[in-house]
Amino acid sequence: MRAFRGESEIPQVRALAGKGSAKRYLHRPGPDNGAPLPHQGEVRFVTRDHYERDAVEAVSRAVTSTSLSRIVALLAASKRCQHAEPACQQLRTCPDVQSVLDRLLRHALEVTNADRGDVQLVDRPTGSLLIKAQSGLHEEFLRFFACIRVIGGSACARALRDIGPAVIEDVDSDEEFAPYREIAHCEGFRAVVSIPLVSTIRTVVGVVSTHFPMCHRPSDSQLSALIEAGRLATNAIILRRAQSRVIGDVLTDSAIVVAETIRAVSESERRIKQADLVLEKTDQLLRVSHLAIRRSKLSR
Repeated sequence: MRAFRGESEIPQVRALAGKGSAKRYLHRPGPDNGAPLPHQGEVRFVTRDHYERDAVEAVSRAVTSTSLSRIVALLAASKRCQHAEPACQQLRTCPDVQSVLDRLLRHALEVTNADRGDVQLVDRPTGSLLIKAQSGLHEEFLRFFACIRVIGGSACARALRDIGPAVIEDVDSDEEFAPYREIAHCEGFRAVVSIPLVSTIRTVVGVVSTHFPMCHRPSDSQLSALIEAGRLATNAIILRRAQSRVIGDVLTDSAIVVAETIRAVSESERRIKQADLVLEKTDQLLRVSHLAIRRSKLSR
């Protein structure tokens, strides 16, 4: 089993051979410091439902928020990609996550000479893959693959589970892909390539996929280019998310300060009104006292 490192406790979950409805897998919790996983592990037999739940939890933990120290590492890594292709370098200048995804998809289609593809991001609460960018795909396909579980034979699910490229050269001869053949035929593609989006610090955020109308396998150089583009895009996504969180925190803090200021001003206004009432009553008492004094003098 491949050792996997991440930004927090990231277990490696891999399906092994099993009989009936039982699935066997190896669960290895990773240390917080991102060191290689230990060789010890626990082998358990669980039901399909439990296996699916544990796999979803594993992927969810694999995409937890990035610490500041690792964000600094990403910034340092982004400065080292000066010799990357111009299209890849543009990923660093994208202003937000969506523009990063759109740029990555265009680059993936150019590299593989494909006419359709999509980018999916992991939904942290469920561990499912959600389509966030697409090109050339029809509505029926988008509805079918709108939310993909990590347990399944689709190329994107395999790429996410294995943390490596998933290449299906012919969907008609791939047994794991059998549940998806009908939608593949409707969409008109015969081959698909999915690349996991893995950052420099081994954080997984999603998958980019390209589809081909004929049986096809990309060259090693094309796969390498896709993996590199995915790495740069993932770094950019994590940084943009971190920046959004910082901006959100600043706005939240500002909103709290404004709200507290408004409350303080309202309280001051209330106290001023109370003071005005006290002064008004005091003035009335003084007037009454002054009239009483004048009457007393006149009576004498």
